[in-house]
Amino acid sequence: EQDQIHFVKLLADKWASADEKQRKEIFDLCDKNLKGRSQPVKDATVEALPKMNGGEKDKDAETATKLLVDERGRKTTEENAQHFGNVCRAIGKLHHPKGMPVLLKLLNYKDFDVIAAAAEGLGGYREAGIEVKREIVGELLKIYTDAVNAVNGNPRDNNLKDRLGKIRSAGVSNYNVHQFD
Repeated sequence: EQDQIHFVKLLADKWASADEKQRKEIFDLCDKNLKGRSQPVKDATVEALPKMNGGEKDKDAETATKLLVDERGRKTTEENAQHFGNVCRAIGKLHHPKGMPVLLKLLNYKDFDVIAAAAEGLGGYREAGIEVKREIVGELLKIYTDAVNAVNGNPRDNNLKDRLGKIRSAGVSNYNVHQFD
């Protein structure tokens, strides 16, 4: 396990100097790591994948995003909120167009920690084109407005205040959405 963690971190650091064949082998290793049982190995792999971008037409970021999206859909990931959040943030760090719809969909998830992580991940798209930003901000405004209205409707409910705080401190602040309070 320790060797797997060490090597996935090392490979991520050496990513830029790897040739095409080596990059494919590294992605295969990452895929095996994510399908394994060891949570520390999965965590190290999720941390390493955002460093594995580039390539022709950003194909490497697309492959890394796909691995992370697949990891997000696993039942074991959904059962571990912290890991789920790390996956969302990693997808955002890659800021590949194929990751954005996944993060937008997660803004309607049942767990507010996951919603906050998805919003934080969407912060990785700050440099995207205006159309992408418009879509992200529109969705963020919806969840933010819903949370503000819920708190205003029941100001003594600490659970609602906690949810609003999580949303406010996450990616929502990356787009200055809270200026609409």
